[in-house]
Amino acid sequence: MKLNFMASFLPKDTKRIRPCCYNRVAAFLRGLLFLFFSVDTIASYAQNEKIVGSVYDPVREIGVDDAEIQILNTDSVVVVSGSSSIQRVWDENGVHEFKKEPAVFSISGVPEGEYILKIVGKEYQTLFQPITVKYVGRDKICDVGEFWLDRDNVQLPVAVVHGTRLLVVNKGDTLVYNVSALQTMDGDMLGELVKKLPDTEIRDGKIYVRGKFVEKLLIGGKDFFNGDIAQALRGLPAYTVNKIKIYDRAGDATELTGKDMGDQQYVMDVFLKKQYNGRWNGMLDAKAGTHKRFDLLGRILRFDDRQAVVLIGESNNLDEVTEGSDPKWTGRYFSNSGNNFIQSLYSGYKFEPNRDLSLGIVGFVRRYHNYGYTYSASEAFLDGSNLFGRSDNNVSSARTNLSLNMNMRYRPFKRLLLNAQYNLDYLRQHAKSFSRELNTLDNPDFYYAKSPLDSVFAISPANSALWGWIQSRIRQEDFALSNRIKHIAAFSAKQAIGSNLLNVDLNIQLSRMQQERFNLYDLDRLNDLSEHRHQFYDDASHDANVSATADYTFVYVDKESAYGRITPYYLYSYTYSHTDNPLYRLDWIEDRESYPLSWLPSETQVLMSCLDVSNSFDSKQHSHKHEVGLRFMQDIRFMGSKWVRLNVSIPVEHRNAHMNYVRGGSQFDVKRTALFFNPNVTLRFSLDSNDREARKRNVQIAYIMRNSFPDLLYLIGITDASNPLNILTGNPNLRNTTHHQLRLTAKLLSDKVTWNVYGSFNGIRDAIAFQQVYTRSTGVLHRTPVNINGNWNADINSSLYLPVTNSQTIQFHKSIGCSYQRSVDLNDWDTTAQISTEKNDVKTFTPRITIGIGCRPSSKFYIDFSATGIWQHISGSSPGFTTQNVYTTHYSVSASATLPWDVKLKTEFDLSSRYGYSDRSMNKTICMWNMNIEKELNSSITFSLKAYDILQQYRGITSEINAQGRTETYRESLPSHYLFGLIWRFNKKHK
Repeated sequence: MKLNFMASFLPKDTKRIRPCCYNRVAAFLRGLLFLFFSVDTIASYAQNEKIVGSVYDPVREIGVDDAEIQILNTDSVVVVSGSSSIQRVWDENGVHEFKKEPAVFSISGVPEGEYILKIVGKEYQTLFQPITVKYVGRDKICDVGEFWLDRDNVQLPVAVVHGTRLLVVNKGDTLVYNVSALQTMDGDMLGELVKKLPDTEIRDGKIYVRGKFVEKLLIGGKDFFNGDIAQALRGLPAYTVNKIKIYDRAGDATELTGKDMGDQQYVMDVFLKKQYNGRWNGMLDAKAGTHKRFDLLGRILRFDDRQAVVLIGESNNLDEVTEGSDPKWTGRYFSNSGNNFIQSLYSGYKFEPNRDLSLGIVGFVRRYHNYGYTYSASEAFLDGSNLFGRSDNNVSSARTNLSLNMNMRYRPFKRLLLNAQYNLDYLRQHAKSFSRELNTLDNPDFYYAKSPLDSVFAISPANSALWGWIQSRIRQEDFALSNRIKHIAAFSAKQAIGSNLLNVDLNIQLSRMQQERFNLYDLDRLNDLSEHRHQFYDDASHDANVSATADYTFVYVDKESAYGRITPYYLYSYTYSHTDNPLYRLDWIEDRESYPLSWLPSETQVLMSCLDVSNSFDSKQHSHKHEVGLRFMQDIRFMGSKWVRLNVSIPVEHRNAHMNYVRGGSQFDVKRTALFFNPNVTLRFSLDSNDREARKRNVQIAYIMRNSFPDLLYLIGITDASNPLNILTGNPNLRNTTHHQLRLTAKLLSDKVTWNVYGSFNGIRDAIAFQQVYTRSTGVLHRTPVNINGNWNADINSSLYLPVTNSQTIQFHKSIGCSYQRSVDLNDWDTTAQISTEKNDVKTFTPRITIGIGCRPSSKFYIDFSATGIWQHISGSSPGFTTQNVYTTHYSVSASATLPWDVKLKTEFDLSSRYGYSDRSMNKTICMWNMNIEKELNSSITFSLKAYDILQQYRGITSEINAQGRTETYRESLPSHYLFGLIWRFNKKHK
């Protein structure tokens, strides 16, 4: 039957073949049919595996249509080929956006492995790029990213151009960073990626690109992190990022009026890779290591065109926190403050379907535990004889912070925008500490080779030899518990009227704090004047602030040669603050050695009997502020094509403050009323033709004047002696303070060079400072606020970024600057039992320079080197002042590389040195070497090894020197350790 079936497919002449031959032919055909169907099945399965990418023109930022795409094996043999095609993009109104058209390609039938991607475009240089094909996700997609072709301006015979993808491309007013040209670790967050971008830095959780502050961080054009840039830097994994754009985006006022209202925002727009857009993705990073160190970090994310969901949880004892500032190693802030344990849960949801509507809610709970030890050595510069101090502190504290933020942005009509926000914040803290402090007339290190504190506190107070050179010694034990809750509500409305804009803002803040603090205070000092106290503070405060602003902006001229607008405004603010600070002396009613630190009497009458009336106080302060003013902006064309911009702010402020203060059975009423004029004038020159916004080259001069009240508490003519060694006396004759600032900035931006210059001069008239007088016979410091003149400082800085090669494989950066500060020295000895009025000036001159170079020969290797030198020269007019010359050098090397077997390595090496201190113990050199290694085990699991302080040299020592003295502080630091862990990533398509 099988033969008859096969015979039907054969020619009639074949049936005359002999049976044996016929059987062989039939078997051959059956095998051929089986092979055909098998190959077809495999081919159809392979069609589901796709290599996708896109091709762009780097100048016009549009796709390159009909570019030939070839996949070559390592022997340069063509495996498969295809072509790119334009993908049409339409905006939300159905309008064709030509400039955003990408040219995409999709190629199937390529097994996983190492290949060479060849792209040939007409009038473009041929690009060769090594790629690794690895299919991920249910759809089996390998996204090789974007490729930017260089224009083929010169035709050379028999020439092969090996193209490399540019890291950064200037496209008019937009910078585009192609971050796939950078190597990142699987554990890196967005913050680590941003720090590697040329001419970009992160300071205090804020991003600066080419010296300009980035106001917003967007994900695909949407503010999905609710304005929290620091959270975006530490919450978004670097491996999900495809490219980053930097540009000026029109603000709300410009959108509503259709006119340039000067509210452009400098934004960083992060675009995700295709496989992470519209899908649930996340990671779990678990590490454990030596010295009982551990780190557990998990993230779940989902971003699409309309909404975002972010959930981040972590727990570690690596002395790292997730609030504030510069991401140091894995995208979190390294605090260097002891043994910190943290547990944190952050969640956020943002719904933003378009620019007319957005709803966001963010909540987090964080808990910190800190166990730390601090030792400090200080020296105050005084005429004839300096004052030396030594102190240490052991602390155990816990802090719990809960926060909820809700915000809404809604544009019900084309020309009306409403914004509303509410924030609830709760903070609970408790801490225990034990501290000791020693003040001497001679350097205690000359007397004791080991710890001076241990040696001095081991001596009985009755030892008369002890007081020959010691002023005082203090031992304290503290316990504190506090709760604070804060409510913040804000509302704003913007209404466009023609080409003009009406704006109204309302803000309300309410906060309440309750704190209980117990203190055991033991003071031994010269002449046997001792103090032994058991104190209880029951503090409470209530604060409220209401402010409202209304302004109206109208454009009074809008011509080709000139543009100008005026904004009159009115602001009202009311502030209320109530502070209740009773102090109870528990040592007046009990044997201080018989009860624990946090002991309280069981009866209220007993507690009230030990109220220290003279050092307890209650204050209520009311403050009203009325401000009317005019903001003026004028653009004028000059010299045919250049532009000059004048910005003037003319505010007139009336401020009225009143404090009712009760202390020691006496009541004080303090009032201060003033009329302030705080002008602000800025003049900016554009150095390029037809560049009204001066985005590339400009020079700017600004003058700012600001007036302020002194703290009303300083105006009360009383003496606060609650601390027997630090006595504060008020000064009712304090005058208001005036600040003057003059700034000069210059900026030069081109496709290759970035050069910024900044200079400033700051002068203060009637500055508030504390005149400090030390009484040698008692060891007491008397402090009095006074007005001083003659304080000023000047600062100038210049920074330069320059790619050395056209391919940007080598970048050079340099910054140089210096500062000069003149301050009045108000430290003195009291030799006549009266406060000295003599003032001496102290001059501080600080030049500094930083030079660095970064090299990126390929996407698999990057190295950056920088060197910094700082010289601090301090001189004073006081006869006994010793001129100080301190030198600090810092060398830093960071590198990342892909080693054989696809092992990723990242390492940092820092060498810091200090010279010039007369106290040789402060002249130190510290080496800090960290390393991180990762090996991808499969498409979703990565092994990691993290090494911290490999050379075991970091000791948590910091030093500071200024006009008044110098201080060196040792903080218990994180020990050298190694962490081993696994990183699991997932990426699930939403059904």
